[in-house]
Amino acid sequence: MSLKVPFWSRIYITTLTIIIIFSTASAANAGDTLQFSCSDQIYQAFGIEIVNEFSKKNNIDVDVYPTYSRSAIGRLMNGFSDLAAITHRLDYQMKEYGYVEIPFCRDPIAVIINGNLPIRNLTDKQFKSIFNRQITNWQEIGGPDMKIILVTPGKNTEMYKNFYNLAMNRQPIQYDFISYKSTMAIEAVKRFEGAISFIARGAVIKQDGVTIVNINGIAPADLKYPYFQTFSFVTKGKPEGASKILINAAFSEKGQAIMKEKGMTLITDPACQALLK
Repeated sequence: MSLKVPFWSRIYITTLTIIIIFSTASAANAGDTLQFSCSDQIYQAFGIEIVNEFSKKNNIDVDVYPTYSRSAIGRLMNGFSDLAAITHRLDYQMKEYGYVEIPFCRDPIAVIINGNLPIRNLTDKQFKSIFNRQITNWQEIGGPDMKIILVTPGKNTEMYKNFYNLAMNRQPIQYDFISYKSTMAIEAVKRFEGAISFIARGAVIKQDGVTIVNINGIAPADLKYPYFQTFSFVTKGKPEGASKILINAAFSEKGQAIMKEKGMTLITDPACQALLK
């Protein structure tokens, strides 16, 4: 025997089912985790502390995917992330498609060497000659009789590209070892006595076993230091929700204190700040 349900009852049941489904989805969305794809440089230099501070203060979990900048943008474009943080300026075409770039600081590109080496200063000509293999022994520039070991971040990283464009003036970069992530270069420099590399200063400032050298007598902390890269947040459209809260956390007193401690310089663009109100 089959039970016939009146048509109006079927409409009510269907409507109630839809309401339950949407109510359940809304509840799930309310507890969603912020998906954050971030340049590994930014994450090591700034992101770990600001994300922890943000999560603790706002009771919002953040799923961080450290990668290189182009990958972070790709994940944002394909819906795998709500927010990206990159070390290159956003392409004009991306802005045309509605992506929003919010620069938040400048970070020096630091030249680092193994902590046992006595070198404390290099001229720009010397380090270019080192990475061109025109200088191959530390003895040639006042150091010990030791082979220079060249370590570079991966060619896909913005650190490599920024160093190539800004510091090397597009001269070829030679290397003995190349790391997948920018920050892996730090560990390689610690391990090999004659090693030299380059990295975001904020990522290495508290690291033991490496020395940051001055360039032309100018320390990376000095505003006259010649080689900086810009750190930016990127969102798909105007920042909203948890993404907006996290970006504002970067500009907060705590965020600025972290930047100052890491030797970064705050960037405030009035047009960008207006988007965060």
